[in-house]
Amino acid sequence: MTQKARGSGGDNRDQNPEGTTTEFTELRILMVEMQTATQVSSQVTQASIQQLGDTVGTLAARLDALTTALTTRLNFQAPPVDHVPLPPAQQQLPLQQQQQFPPIHQHPRPNQQRRQHQQQIGDVRVHDLHEEEEEDHRRVYRNDLRQRDLMDTRWENSFKVDILEFHGGLKGDDLLDWLISVEEILEFKQVPAARQVPLVAMRFRGHAATWWKQLKTTRSRTGKAPIQSWDKLTKHLRQTFLPHNYERTMYTRLQNLRQGNRSVDEYAEEFAMLLTRNEINDSQIQLVSRFIGGLRQQLQTAMAQFDPATIGEAHRHAASFEQQSRTSNWNSSSTRSRPNEPASSNTPLQSSN
Repeated sequence: MTQKARGSGGDNRDQNPEGTTTEFTELRILMVEMQTATQVSSQVTQASIQQLGDTVGTLAARLDALTTALTTRLNFQAPPVDHVPLPPAQQQLPLQQQQQFPPIHQHPRPNQQRRQHQQQIGDVRVHDLHEEEEEDHRRVYRNDLRQRDLMDTRWENSFKVDILEFHGGLKGDDLLDWLISVEEILEFKQVPAARQVPLVAMRFRGHAATWWKQLKTTRSRTGKAPIQSWDKLTKHLRQTFLPHNYERTMYTRLQNLRQGNRSVDEYAEEFAMLLTRNEINDSQIQLVSRFIGGLRQQLQTAMAQFDPATIGEAHRHAASFEQQSRTSNWNSSSTRSRPNEPASSNTPLQSSN
């Protein structure tokens, strides 16, 4: 009966699904609780890990600061170490096994950075010193030039040189002499090219001043540019104030110049004057030949034994020969003009009784 009852009871559990559903429900509730507990524990773990990471970061920062301070203090007491030795374990290993270790990167230490910074500062200071020295040299050089200019112009200022007035006229020699003197003054005063014409025009008087004013007015009316160069002004002065065919006349005089009855000095003076009146492009040898060709035939023959290189040298030789010739002529003439002395007689004079 009992077994039967038990058998009947077991059959009833197998046939009743409510007991199984209750067990599944309890199992589901347990799994949910376990999942919730797992999530809570994971959140707690993550918060703990984050808090632990912050703590580790703070400790690492403090450790770095402490290491930097200790390294700085040790660097002042001990010399710097340029090479980092390998670990003992890596030193004892063969070369092939040592290559397996990652390379040790040497970061610049604070003392090295400080030395580099000091070196850069030193380079900048040296560069500044060089620039200051160069500036001092330039200043001294400028002062020397200024002193030289003052010394050069001081003696020039003591000379009062004025351009002579020009009144015009048709005397060619006067115009050419005036132009030569003006050119010498402009060169001596170092007058700039742009100021030469106005400076010289201020010395025009009379006919020359009237001509200059008329010339400027005519050029302005015809649309021509003003005369601004000394060469152009000289050209207009020659065209206006030189006599007709003056240049041809001067050249003919030079070509036909002969000494004649004049002395060598007088001949040389006229020769030099005619050279200034003509634009001669002869070489120095040609000018010397031209000078000798105008001398008297006797002096030309005497000059053949010399080879003068300049007109001045030829002038000195010719004057010397002329002086010798005059001396010899005077001696010979004085000898011819001396009276004959009476011959002495040995016969005694007879007295008259």
